[in-house]
Amino acid sequence: MMNLRSWLAGALGMATSFCWVAAEPVAWKSGPEQVALLELYTSEGCSSCPPTERWLSGLTNSPALWREVVPVEFHVDYWDNLGWTDRFASPEHTERQRSYAGLWKSPTVYTPELVVNGSEWRRGQSLGGFPTGNRRRVGVLEVTAVSTNRLSIHYSPDAASHRSGPIEVTAAWLGSDIVSDVRRGENAGSQLHHPFVALRSVTAPLELRDGSAAVELSLPRLPRQVASRLGVAVWVSRVGSPVPEQATGGWWVADGGR
Repeated sequence: MMNLRSWLAGALGMATSFCWVAAEPVAWKSGPEQVALLELYTSEGCSSCPPTERWLSGLTNSPALWREVVPVEFHVDYWDNLGWTDRFASPEHTERQRSYAGLWKSPTVYTPELVVNGSEWRRGQSLGGFPTGNRRRVGVLEVTAVSTNRLSIHYSPDAASHRSGPIEVTAAWLGSDIVSDVRRGENAGSQLHHPFVALRSVTAPLELRDGSAAVELSLPRLPRQVASRLGVAVWVSRVGSPVPEQATGGWWVADGGR
């Protein structure tokens, strides 16, 4: 039987270990070559979307996740009138998709639609696999969590490939392992599983000085229990353009996942 002294020693050891783990900084860093920002435009009211989301969930256990591919699942709101209101849909997501359509001179938007580094992408182009960046050197994007929802971001663009003009950074909470029981609409009676849902995001300007840029920003607070697992996606783009230049991200594990 364990005596009191042994129990206290074990408990203190576990507490010390837990504090050490919680104190470890959450940090993500891209390499100099472009990481693919994979955007899925989807809706819980779209009957053709679940197969693509199941395909996207395959990234969860892939070694390419975060290192070569940063996935973001944007739920749009233009199918909400079909009998089911998507709780993750946002007019901002719809506007982002429409801005791509404007760049491509496309008259329509649709779901499910995949966008990779600002270009429309179809799964057949890689025989069912996941896309990667084009291996072009664009610069290093580094992100460190300095508190429970505050990020320190540093970007060093590649001098040879960097284009002039103002840039900005966007950081988005991603909800994973989310389950929705749909009761109406095209997916009535279905249980939908969402892997990388864009929950809330924030955008801030980046000012280049001496070849690099840095900024601190606060992620929006989330309702408790919004997802059983959280991630963060961060990308840099030109002001006024949705097309990403570099991306990074990872699972949020500090302070018990919050």
